[in-house]
Amino acid sequence: MKMMKKILFILICLLLATNSISADIGPKPSTNIEVSLDAEKTYYVTVLAFEETSGPNTALTSETATDKIDSKFVEYATQDGTYYWGLKQEIKGSGEFNLTYYPPEEFKILIYCVEDDSFYVSDTLERYNFDSNYYVMLDGDSLNITTDGFDYFEIFKIAIRIVLTIVIELLVALGFRFLNKKTYLDVILVNVITQVLLNIALYFAYHIGGYAGIYLMIIYFIIEAGIIIFESIYYMIRFKKFGYSKGKCFTFSFFANLISYLTGEILWLFF
Repeated sequence: MKMMKKILFILICLLLATNSISADIGPKPSTNIEVSLDAEKTYYVTVLAFEETSGPNTALTSETATDKIDSKFVEYATQDGTYYWGLKQEIKGSGEFNLTYYPPEEFKILIYCVEDDSFYVSDTLERYNFDSNYYVMLDGDSLNITTDGFDYFEIFKIAIRIVLTIVIELLVALGFRFLNKKTYLDVILVNVITQVLLNIALYFAYHIGGYAGIYLMIIYFIIEAGIIIFESIYYMIRFKKFGYSKGKCFTFSFFANLISYLTGEILWLFF
């Protein structure tokens, strides 16, 4: 029991360190910018946000800029009334710039050409999907930007997240010495149900309800809290016949969701 308390304390500290409020390997929004430019020139691509900070992203200033390109982007953003978060991608010809952690809801795409010492900027854009894709081409002195509709690849990614969550929770169940094979089938079933409902709820909240930013995260938190409660009650009912106590079932549900969440955060941050 003492060892479990120590593990719980460490996991809670890691949870707070991630500065987020979800509990499973759930969907997290991203903004992906694919550019096609002159292959003979060097460009830097970034976005200008209308918020000074978002999650770990913080606007650079002339004092915190670390190189010449950062300084140019900071100067441009200051004159434009927007913020440059210090996120950029060097591209020659064609390439991608991906924002995979706390992307801005509204932004401008800004491209700087090194050889010409010139800027190309878009109008204000809004994210339209959890994975919003923008395709950028130069059209004279302006940017021609197109997007795609619903990302059907998202269905595949949802399936991957469900599989990862199930694998993690099965490993946690093994660690809790839930040795009856039927308990593993219950873990698989309940996670398929909750993960599908989670993604459907978030899809409607974002695309139909129009919730974004902190409001979407609050909805996310409420849903995740409900998942833990639902899973705990389900396990209490189903595992009672195997002699597992209510406390053990709740602790398992909490740990399983917490560990799967932390795994998702680590994967999202580094991959």
